[in-house]
Amino acid sequence: MTKRKTFLIIDANSVVHRAYHALPNLSDQTGSPAQAVYGFALAFIHIAKTLNPDYVAACFDTKKPTFRHKQFHEYKIQRPATPPDLIEQFPKVIDLLSGFGVPVFMQEGYEADDLIATIAIKTKALDQNCDIYILTGDYDTLQLVDDRVRVYLVTRGVKNAVIYSASEVYKKFGIGPNQIADFKALAGDPSDNIPGAVGIGKNTAIQLLKRFGSIKGVYDAIEKTPQDFLSLRNGLAVRRILANNKEQILLFENLTKLNTDVPFDFEPDNCKFNHLQGNEPIEILQKFGFVSLAKRLVNTADCSAITPSLF
Repeated sequence: MTKRKTFLIIDANSVVHRAYHALPNLSDQTGSPAQAVYGFALAFIHIAKTLNPDYVAACFDTKKPTFRHKQFHEYKIQRPATPPDLIEQFPKVIDLLSGFGVPVFMQEGYEADDLIATIAIKTKALDQNCDIYILTGDYDTLQLVDDRVRVYLVTRGVKNAVIYSASEVYKKFGIGPNQIADFKALAGDPSDNIPGAVGIGKNTAIQLLKRFGSIKGVYDAIEKTPQDFLSLRNGLAVRRILANNKEQILLFENLTKLNTDVPFDFEPDNCKFNHLQGNEPIEILQKFGFVSLAKRLVNTADCSAITPSLF
């Protein structure tokens, strides 16, 4: 039987932010802040040794507004500005990834999650023998989970990460991965400042999706079989809320769904990974002054010692 291949896609912005907030202030050899770089290096090496991927890619956001900001001006408006000492660490993380031979992708007008979704969908289509793992710190990419896509979710440190399969998604939310975006559109998503429909909370959103399958199914029922709402708790009021907020909910649905067709140059063969070996990863770690991490990488055959103590 042919050994299945593995593609690791990193939601770099998310992991960098997690590392920055999880670790105390650290500096590199020049005295510049480096805790996010160090935490990212720890997480990356740990996951690379765990999964032993055949391909790796890292995706970043850009500073430019995305199509979501243009459609909904309040999108993510509540988020505080990125701290200056974190901003200056992003180019260092990109430099670090280069030392490990990992290509970096970003595209103006789109979020890293959209690039991740596009890479996942294209890889599945091009190579039936390749499984995809997504390393991230938030839940947005759970909508991509299926029999070949898993999400390696880091919320309380990489050692405590949860690998989400479709069954794990259902266990956590009571709905399937393909319903996650619709759930957020209906119930709202405070992290992205998407309010959802007032009066449609999490429980009602799950109830609707279990009954009708999707937002499209909900509105098909409103138009064709409105009596179906009578079997739901407060069904008449819920139907009225949905009917009165259709335009808004359809907008939120468009915001929460990941774009799987971002126009950018991607080929899986350009993402082949073998850079836990060789001099390059050692040199890049030494460049940032991560001497102990470099020594452990070169001296420990299975890198079992390289597990984050704080992140």
